[in-house]
Amino acid sequence: MTYPPTGGWANTTMGTAVKRVVLAAGANTVTLAKGAGHAELDYIDVRPDTHRYEAELAAVSDAGIRHHQWNEFPDYVGGIDKPTSSVEFAVDAPRAGAYLADVGYANGLAGSADHRVSVNGTATGTITYPSTGAWLSGPRQDAVAGTATVRVVLREGANRVRLTQGQGYAEVDWLSLRPDTAVTAE
Repeated sequence: MTYPPTGGWANTTMGTAVKRVVLAAGANTVTLAKGAGHAELDYIDVRPDTHRYEAELAAVSDAGIRHHQWNEFPDYVGGIDKPTSSVEFAVDAPRAGAYLADVGYANGLAGSADHRVSVNGTATGTITYPSTGAWLSGPRQDAVAGTATVRVVLREGANRVRLTQGQGYAEVDWLSLRPDTAVTAE
């Protein structure tokens, strides 16, 4: 397991490392032992490859990792306000093909906002966020979150899905993947 640098320790900066493992049916033991360097661990998440990736654990550039109201732990990414602002998720695809990337977001503006989407460094389109009427930082927190979807094509294994500032402003909470059955059924 390799842990990329986060620029700080767990009390200020968190990251996510992805490792595909094959498990037997029933109970399994996953052991993480001392290797080179130092890392602080918060949790391991063993799930099928279509689970939820938290934005605050993604690679965040020129934006802010924020928390909901009084919660001291990071919960979402806001301030994706500049052309250099982005949130890049490390995702794992069980097989190459088309997926639907669902993004949990908030857009407190009256109109729609969007982010440019790239996969593994290649621009692939835009995701649009209709207004949710409030921000994640407000008193209603996750209650104002919307879900927007964009189609992405992934290679088998590790991929990088990047959301970069586009038009308007949106806060990002999470990203999840599911197979695009309209394409795989063909």
